Amino acid sequence: MRGGRTTALVLLALLLPGLCTVILAVEGTVLDENQKPIEGARVCYFVDKVELFCSLSDANGRYELPSSEVDTIRAHAKGYNPKIFSAAAQHRPVTLQRAPALRVRLVDRTGKPLPKGELLISYPSGKELGPFPVNRAGLQIRRGLNPGEIRVIGMADGFRRSDPVAVTLEAGEEAVVTIEMLSIKPAESK
Repeated sequence: MRGGRTTALVLLALLLPGLCTVILAVEGTVLDENQKPIEGARVCYFVDKVELFCSLSDANGRYELPSSEVDTIRAHAKGYNPKIFSAAAQHRPVTLQRAPALRVRLVDRTGKPLPKGELLISYPSGKELGPFPVNRAGLQIRRGLNPGEIRVIGMADGFRRSDPVAVTLEAGEEAVVTIEMLSIKPAESK
């Protein structure tokens, strides 16, 4: 059945070239920003946020996809931002940028970590991520975020919700933020 469909697509493409485009097999290389190969990058045809006919890059960053009607390809790897590109225009290596990381520590006024806090991440578009719990050291590390402007908000029981802290995330960099939380209880006098 599959061979019949492929034959029909090829015939349709030959008879009606303006209505149908069949992309021949696509092969290429996935590199990092230092032009080093990325092994294990997932490269797939991409339609309506769905990945089809995927391939993993080898130790040299090489991948190969079968022929398809789909022209859009998405490449991604752990620790890198995904990249979407056209199969028809693919004639050079795909370069993925390292994803930014965010390290946030919640502390009280004395600098003591707050182990039972959480943080929210908000984007200018209004999209929010979280809440994310902090560990015993009051720390939360988020990786794989998109570069750009974000706001970080700290929350913890017994403390006021923090004002948003503006942070710029740069590709391949780790932003470090310490949020001093203010107690809801009035300061005790001695």
